[in-house]
Amino acid sequence: MARKADDPSPEPLAKIDKQRADREDGTRALDEATKQGIAVRKNMASLRELGLAKEAEKQVLSGGQVKPKKRPK
Repeated sequence: MARKADDPSPEPLAKIDKQRADREDGTRALDEATKQGIAVRKNMASLRELGLAKEAEKQVLSGGQVKPKKRPK
């Protein structure tokens, strides 16, 4: 008995399902990476603000004479 042309075999259907699942996984991974990047940038901004506030406090307490930090070579 011959199969109808409209009746797809299980192999192509499985391949299509796997490709769809892979696309969804890729989209989820990109979304997660984007969220993590945003969180890291927010954290860095917060740490930068704290560092600047600490430097400003040192400057006020020392009467405006703070030695510049030495940069590592």
